[in-house]
Amino acid sequence: MHPVFQNRKQTLLITAGWLSVVSGLIFLQDVLLHYSWERLIVLFAPFWYGELFVFLSLYFLCKTIDFEKGHQWIDLAKHAVAMVIVLALILQTLMLYAEILVFLTKLDIWRTMFYDSIPLFLTVTALLYFLAILFHYLLLAQDKIQQTRQDILQNQYLAVQAQLRSLKNSIHPHFLFNSLNALNTLIEIDPGKAQKICLRLADFLRYNLQYAEQDLVSVREEIDQVQNYLDIERLRLGYRLRIKWEIDPQAREGKVPPFILQPLLGNAIKHGLSEELHGGEIQVRIQVIFNQLTIRVGNTYDPNRDTRGTGLGLSNLRSRLDLTFKGAALLNVHKNGTYFEVEISLPYEKQ
Repeated sequence: MHPVFQNRKQTLLITAGWLSVVSGLIFLQDVLLHYSWERLIVLFAPFWYGELFVFLSLYFLCKTIDFEKGHQWIDLAKHAVAMVIVLALILQTLMLYAEILVFLTKLDIWRTMFYDSIPLFLTVTALLYFLAILFHYLLLAQDKIQQTRQDILQNQYLAVQAQLRSLKNSIHPHFLFNSLNALNTLIEIDPGKAQKICLRLADFLRYNLQYAEQDLVSVREEIDQVQNYLDIERLRLGYRLRIKWEIDPQAREGKVPPFILQPLLGNAIKHGLSEELHGGEIQVRIQVIFNQLTIRVGNTYDPNRDTRGTGLGLSNLRSRLDLTFKGAALLNVHKNGTYFEVEISLPYEKQ
């Protein structure tokens, strides 16, 4: 379909604009040929208006003759031949129409008007043909630019999705490794706990299948998911793992990327609590502040103990936030004496 007809408003605009062109051409013939404008309308108006659809059909000819492929002279010759054919067909049809009017009205004036108008008619039609070709090549060039932009955006989108998928997947092997290690330890000494780990692990994998392909989930769903991870860690750490939750009711319906809490809690457990004899407390605060969803995960730690990791978990999380929110989300790390906190701030969107 011609692009003009893909938009109803655009079609009406082109059609109305062409009526103005037809009126101008009739006025030009009236001035140059000195015939009554009523007869000029009867003889020429249908053809001037019909030429609009002839010229619009040149869009498909321009699509097949691409000057960018070289052989410009051959392409110009093709257009010249096409123009001659179009002019001949229009002129032949106009002559036949004039003869029909002569037959119906018994007036030779129609034939005289036709022959007198041939030079002007051919000149104007050839000029309009050239302008139509130019218009369609500009339209095709615009379509190519738009298609190129769409292809670039599509490729960027696919690249971002692949990167996000890779970052998401990097969470699971680490989690599964810890879970299987705990399971291996408990199978012989406490089969009951081992069975509970298997159930929690199944719940985690079910969440993974359900939400891994989504860009955003609710805070409520994310908390439900991370409880499976915490239940597994509680079976391993016992009373040493203590979690204090402070969650605004409004924040529970906010949107976050899936698996955003697990790496934060995993870091807090690994670097802050697991090596401490009496464990410690992890504080999780999720609030809505000035239309920003703020997530804070903090824990105590021993600054004299070497708890430095590779930083890969937080680096991956920061990359996911940048890709998902296009730079509108922030991840900051705060250290104050024996307290370590990770703060995430992102636009608040309600589920």
